[in-house]
Amino acid sequence: MIYPLIHSILWKPAIIAVLAASMLVVAKEQPSRVPSGSNSRDQNKISTGKPKKEKQHLREGSNLEDVSGRFEITGDRITFYRADGGESYRVLENLALERIAQVLSDTREKRPWIVKGTITEFQGANFLLVNHAVVKPRTRIQTNRR
Repeated sequence: MIYPLIHSILWKPAIIAVLAASMLVVAKEQPSRVPSGSNSRDQNKISTGKPKKEKQHLREGSNLEDVSGRFEITGDRITFYRADGGESYRVLENLALERIAQVLSDTREKRPWIVKGTITEFQGANFLLVNHAVVKPRTRIQTNRR
């Protein structure tokens, strides 16, 4: 009769100790997470210790004015890559994109463009609605190389 009572009194602290120890082991194995609103410098670092280049997320309705970059066909979509190395944007379908797609299909050359457009957001990603796009003219150096 005393054995079950002693067993239950000693058994509960042993279970709690084992659970606590296993939680500590799991906590040590997982990397610590910095809250997204934090301004910590460590948040922008990767394992090499160098700061990583943070992509600029633009708000819905932001305008791009005379931004240089290039368009590339990626799968069944067209993506705009900024020349300054900033974020790339999947381009939304409209008449301007239809004309851009025609130029891209006529030549495989990656020509620079100057773009005006509006940024949209969907599920945390930016998209570009092109209002105006012009192929940058070739410079004399580019023309002479051909």
